[in-house]
Amino acid sequence: MDTKYITKGHKKFCIEYHIEFTTKERRTWIDDFGVKDKLIEIFDKICKEFNCVLKACGVQKEHVHLYVSATPSLNLLKFIQALKGKSSYLIKKDCPLLKNLKDLWAEGYFIATTGPTPNFIVEKYVKNQDLHHKPL
Repeated sequence: MDTKYITKGHKKFCIEYHIEFTTKERRTWIDDFGVKDKLIEIFDKICKEFNCVLKACGVQKEHVHLYVSATPSLNLLKFIQALKGKSSYLIKKDCPLLKNLKDLWAEGYFIATTGPTPNFIVEKYVKNQDLHHKPL
């Protein structure tokens, strides 16, 4: 199994999440405004602010997948709010045309712990979203 445990002091843990959320009304602003790389950069920065590691990020035209390694002290709700709220604010700041959209992200989100799944499988799934969503 390809699980990497983190050791801090007398603690040892492996907490990894698969997170997904969609754009409001499935709008395709990510592709339309070419902000995919900027979003990945923003998500990575937010992860670091929360002492998390962005292990993989799959950005599609109307949704994103993140594979994140976290610590036991992570406040998951605040983390999700920061990912969506801060990314929305920073993307609008970087791309003024998006300021016309009130909300960039839909209200909900999906989150799952990766459990005993070897992390290379989750990482591959998240990174290969382009292939997964490729039109037939």
